[in-house]
Amino acid sequence: EVLREAPDHLAVNVNSSVSGILIWSRTHLSAWRATIDGRQTATVLADGHLVGVPVPAGEHRVEVYWPRLPVVSGALLAVLALAFVAYLQRR
Repeated sequence: EVLREAPDHLAVNVNSSVSGILIWSRTHLSAWRATIDGRQTATVLADGHLVGVPVPAGEHRVEVYWPRLPVVSGALLAVLALAFVAYLQRR
């Protein structure tokens, strides 16, 4: 059951009698994070390029998300770099 899906976040309820890998159609990068029932877990490369989360048998809430800190930090650094370039050009 999909509870929420956005470009940077997936929340689902999973109920399975066997363990498996939840595959989400996003390109696997090391920045993706995942939790199962609120506990951090690893993401894995699935089907050659997608985000996978190993999920044990049973009922679980799985969330996959892209942390905002790297995005915000990168945007801030880009703005600072542009401001520095503008400052250099005025000199």
